[in-house]
Amino acid sequence: MTAWADEDWLVLDTETTGLDITTAEVVEFGAVVFRAGEPTARRSRLIRPERPIPAEATAIHGITEDDVADAPALADVAAGILATLRRYPVVVAYNGAGYDWPLLRRLLGAEAWDAATRDALLIDPLPWVWGARERRYWRGKGRHSLAEVGRRLGLPEEAAHRAVGDCLTTGRVLWAIRGELPEEPAEVR
Repeated sequence: MTAWADEDWLVLDTETTGLDITTAEVVEFGAVVFRAGEPTARRSRLIRPERPIPAEATAIHGITEDDVADAPALADVAAGILATLRRYPVVVAYNGAGYDWPLLRRLLGAEAWDAATRDALLIDPLPWVWGARERRYWRGKGRHSLAEVGRRLGLPEEAAHRAVGDCLTTGRVLWAIRGELPEEPAEVR
């Protein structure tokens, strides 16, 4: 068993206004705490972006302008998100390195993000799923999408493209592939 697996770990996910991390805004933030591969706490928060939610984004996650009309702005919940990040020695996000972490770093402020995650091990299961020898040659469109990986691993289906559902699937994917990850936590990054 890898050393990080003995810790409580926080899985996070964002639903956003688009895929461009330089312009996208968060419309939903989800977090699920895992212990020994089982979820122990979960939280989701709708967030009102500064700009309208494009129809293309709503088509993916189903979150509308009406849904976020009375939600707080990210600035109003940023301190709570950062405090949550500081509490966990392991922070996980599927495609976190390519999307969620740089997006949150931009939106929450680089200095605040770096301080909140300085002592945390950040784990992104996507590169491990992509590179695992027995799964490397999966074929088909979207073969490494979170929902598809979950299906291939026989995991319970959750609400895809909703923050808590994606957190639950991510945590279960990480637990399912934990034996393929290095013992040394620094090598997991």
